[in-house]
Amino acid sequence: MRPEVPLPATVCWAWHRWADAEPAALAPTERAGLSPHAVVKRQQEYSAGRLAARAALARLGLDPPPPVRRGPDRAPGWPPGVVGAITHADGLALAAVAWRRDHGGLGIDLEHAGGVRRMAIADRVADPAERAWIQHGPDPRRRLAALFSAKEAVYKALYPRVGRYFGFGAVSGRFDAAAGAFDFTLCEPLGPGYAVGALVRVPVRWQGERVLTTLCLPPDPPEVP
Repeated sequence: MRPEVPLPATVCWAWHRWADAEPAALAPTERAGLSPHAVVKRQQEYSAGRLAARAALARLGLDPPPPVRRGPDRAPGWPPGVVGAITHADGLALAAVAWRRDHGGLGIDLEHAGGVRRMAIADRVADPAERAWIQHGPDPRRRLAALFSAKEAVYKALYPRVGRYFGFGAVSGRFDAAAGAFDFTLCEPLGPGYAVGALVRVPVRWQGERVLTTLCLPPDPPEVP
């Protein structure tokens, strides 16, 4: 099933199937980020993510698209002036990229509801209010998957700004059913322009048992000389 990705026109995206991806198709600098001991599944998902990323960069206008290296922090290394994110789940990899002048950061995350198997992880992912929302819904499993995915999207968008790991408790969310999106309040500062109390909205899109969440940060204000 072809994924549906609700992103603005300023964002370019692409997808690739794991089954159609091989490490041999990667640039040497990209293959360097893959452990020689990686199992076949990991080889496929990593390769599919890099191939999707290069396809997205080509759509952004980079011709030829440069390799997307794996940084020392395990995050994708995007070309100068570009922000982006990669996600993979359920046999698919997706990548989204944009010019930094249009977006201060991007976060996307794809999950399969069956992949978030244990409700026990709700104690790690969700605060008390979020756990109550999960448990009192018609399908707690799907609600947990959506919340997990949305917080992953927040992490991917804001990590490059703050430059450090932060946990699920760094944001607290409320689901707006009418908008089909989480509204997250920051519980700790997460980089310039994102102080405690700042709000970010993460749309949620279900397609069968797959859930996709996206966060497109606004452009940074121009620097004052």
